[in-house]
Amino acid sequence: MKQGIIYRGVMMGLITCFLIIAILFAFNDNLGAAGDNDYITLQPHIIDGQEMFQLKELAAQYQWLLGYNAESRSIYINTRGEQLSFSLEEGIIDGNPLPVAPVIYQGRTYLSIEAVRTVLQTVLTEDLPSMIGGLYTDADNYSEGEIITTHLRLYNIAQESVFLNFGSGQSYDLALLQNDEEVWRWSEGRFFTMALIRRELESGNKLVYDVEIEEEIKPGEYTLVGEIATVENRLVLNQIGIEISAE
Repeated sequence: MKQGIIYRGVMMGLITCFLIIAILFAFNDNLGAAGDNDYITLQPHIIDGQEMFQLKELAAQYQWLLGYNAESRSIYINTRGEQLSFSLEEGIIDGNPLPVAPVIYQGRTYLSIEAVRTVLQTVLTEDLPSMIGGLYTDADNYSEGEIITTHLRLYNIAQESVFLNFGSGQSYDLALLQNDEEVWRWSEGRFFTMALIRRELESGNKLVYDVEIEEEIKPGEYTLVGEIATVENRLVLNQIGIEISAE
């Protein structure tokens, strides 16, 4: 009887502590809940072994209009009634040099994450995102039973650290959709440590999760979705179309 009372007391104490910490997480603005302007998604592309981003896809995020001058090898970014010149030859946008020169591959312009930050700082000047989330795979087509290797990324492009809160040992999730219906989820049937985890992501750093999907998925066309499992609201990454063919 006495042991039962002690056990219940310990459990109530643990639950109370858990709730107090959860409340502190929820109301402390410095713990990194991402607002509407704090986070965008961009698909990373592997160019010359480096993770890079298409300028065209970045422009689509903000509805910038792009123009190209073949003679000067310059791109013009039209936004909010202004036109900024982006010299591909010199790697300079509106007088600001990029830390890493852009790469032209198959007629498209690719930027490093450092260059993306410079472009955003130059074009937006305010309401800059602090984080960029991205998802990519090693291929678009797989054979039935072949392992699908996925790469989830979260980049901190702010000038200071970003703090992320996780409600358990789960840091990420993956799902496969077919005809807009979820048919598989990585976390389903898995168990995670129950703990409130606060993680610091320093300026210029990134979270890296490389995940292999080993389950046998039926042949067909799918949409792959990735998430960073933060507790306030999950950071949903870009979607990728993949196809699984019968052997």
